[in-house]
Amino acid sequence: MPVISWKDEYSVGVAELDGHHKKLISMINELHLAMNSDRGQRLVKTIISEMLDYARMHFEIEEGYMRQVEYLGLLGHYREHENFVNKARDLKQRSEEGEFVLSLEVIHFLSDWLKKHILETDMKYVPLFKEKGIR
Repeated sequence: MPVISWKDEYSVGVAELDGHHKKLISMINELHLAMNSDRGQRLVKTIISEMLDYARMHFEIEEGYMRQVEYLGLLGHYREHENFVNKARDLKQRSEEGEFVLSLEVIHFLSDWLKKHILETDMKYVPLFKEKGIR
């Protein structure tokens, strides 16, 4: 059973960004499945690294859209992205140094951050994106 499933309420109305969010949900579920089959710790390093790379790419594209429409909330949004990247870097460093990084910790971090970020922060730019024809 997935730990998080895509819901229509997560849609920001931009196919590319929704696709990125779906990929992040998929990564969370992949880790959860691995953890439940006792393969979680072996995959933590890989998934953290993929998560960090993917998040950077997603944030760059999302912030590009925001600059394009002159979104006034860009700076605050950027700060949230930086907080995510810093936490992901910390998890990556801890796993690379051999520290036991619990898969559950990563799952909760990812799912909680993603849901909160999409439903609270991303939804703030949706009306402007719609107005400017960003789909």
